[in-house]
Amino acid sequence: MKYILGIVMILVVGTVIFITRPEKTFETGKPGITPEVTQQQIPEDTVTSENISQESPVDGRRAAMQMEYDKLTKARKNLEKRLSRLKAVLWDVELPKEQGEKITEQMKNAYALLKNPKMLGAFSGVSEISDELSRVEFVYNNLEGVEESVHAMNKQ
Repeated sequence: MKYILGIVMILVVGTVIFITRPEKTFETGKPGITPEVTQQQIPEDTVTSENISQESPVDGRRAAMQMEYDKLTKARKNLEKRLSRLKAVLWDVELPKEQGEKITEQMKNAYALLKNPKMLGAFSGVSEISDELSRVEFVYNNLEGVEESVHAMNKQ
């Protein structure tokens, strides 16, 4: 018990000394104790040629992927708008059972593409992004045909 009390007293005294000691003040214009940093001179042409040769293909590939992904994002937004419009058009419309099931299946496929969209990092190259873009455009065109057929049925 005496040992524990002694250790606690030492810790309290050490903490009080640490807290109450004077702090070093820094003033502008007066040099402090700072280590001098020496810089090595590297030829400019070596640095730029290495950086350009290593980063250019990666940056070019990334830029191409970003452009294609922007197209995919726009196509997804257009598909979502088409689905919303088609949902509004089909509200309270009586269709034959076979045609209704076909339209429902096409709309489910479209919603499946939009449910968990892949982000840019999920694609390994521009070709995969363009494949996904072609899927979205294909579904968009199918839904466009469905909307036109529903409008034709409503006019009759």
